[in-house]
Amino acid sequence: MLDLFSVSDKFTEPVRRQVIPQLLLSKSTLLDGLLACAISWAGDVDDSGNFRRLTACYRHASSAIATLMTLEATSPETMMEALMLGALVSSFAVKLRVNDVLAICSRTLALIKPIYNTSDPKEPEPLVFMSCMVMWEIRGCLFSCGMPTLRFRTPEKSYVDRHAGLCASVIPCFYDVCKLSHALSKGPVDTTDIYMELESIEEYVRTWQPEPPEDFTDRFDTVEVTHMLCQVQVMRQALLLIAHRLRFPFGVNDGPAQILSLTILSQLETTLTATRSIVRCVDLALLVACLELKGAERQKWLNDITKFTGFSPQFGEHVKQTLESFWAGMDSFEILSWSELVKLGSPFLRNQHLI
Repeated sequence: MLDLFSVSDKFTEPVRRQVIPQLLLSKSTLLDGLLACAISWAGDVDDSGNFRRLTACYRHASSAIATLMTLEATSPETMMEALMLGALVSSFAVKLRVNDVLAICSRTLALIKPIYNTSDPKEPEPLVFMSCMVMWEIRGCLFSCGMPTLRFRTPEKSYVDRHAGLCASVIPCFYDVCKLSHALSKGPVDTTDIYMELESIEEYVRTWQPEPPEDFTDRFDTVEVTHMLCQVQVMRQALLLIAHRLRFPFGVNDGPAQILSLTILSQLETTLTATRSIVRCVDLALLVACLELKGAERQKWLNDITKFTGFSPQFGEHVKQTLESFWAGMDSFEILSWSELVKLGSPFLRNQHLI
């Protein structure tokens, strides 16, 4: 299951070696989360004939969430404990409770924020789940004009992130875009400063280049390198596309947006053709790009959306429903701002309450 949330299978064993000692040290805190995660990904737990296992899975998940709601992070050690519990419960949610992913991630990040903001960002390994949790929250906040809990702190040294590959250094840009989207959604505002900040983000993203570590091509094979370079490009284009749509509503200046959309989708298709495997952890770029589709192209990508999004079939179906609701809203209006669109569409990764 670990490989589904990683850009490469080579992260599976190192993450396992890191997780097991933490589980042994924090058994009472993490056990229910581990069991909920393990049972939910066991294969057939969501089938109608497995009521006993499904009931047990939800019982452990509910207990783990209750623990998460009362947990306190007062040190780097308890921060790691809370982050791992949140990662376990959110992994369960990606499989069986997609609408609770945002709430779980937001709660976890709020819990660890005071310690995280004063911790040493030089070494990324102790916080191996951090980028994954941050990006799940960003997905939900982006499509609700919400404000993310914290801004990802990029480690000083170059490294390959388990979830973000070579894109870790632009994760803060997604936070910044969400912040501006949130500000624009609040009603009539002076957009001068907001548009200047958008231009600054766009300029940075256009000139940004990833910094692979020295052992990059030795550590990863040709297919993995190809996938991570594709991830770099589609995430860069997704940031530019979101920034464009915050400045220009759907129906206004559509040409540049359609070019960016085509670039993202073409890169994903070309990489699949060349490597015969799907690029992982690019669902955000895929969803943003598909918003721009018209006519027959919509159905073509809708048919393949579960395959390209990865993670769980349930998450793929959730993305499909989100897209269809957004397209319906866009077809009802000639001009539609980003904030108006997310209000019309079905909730993405969010519900009003936890389990």
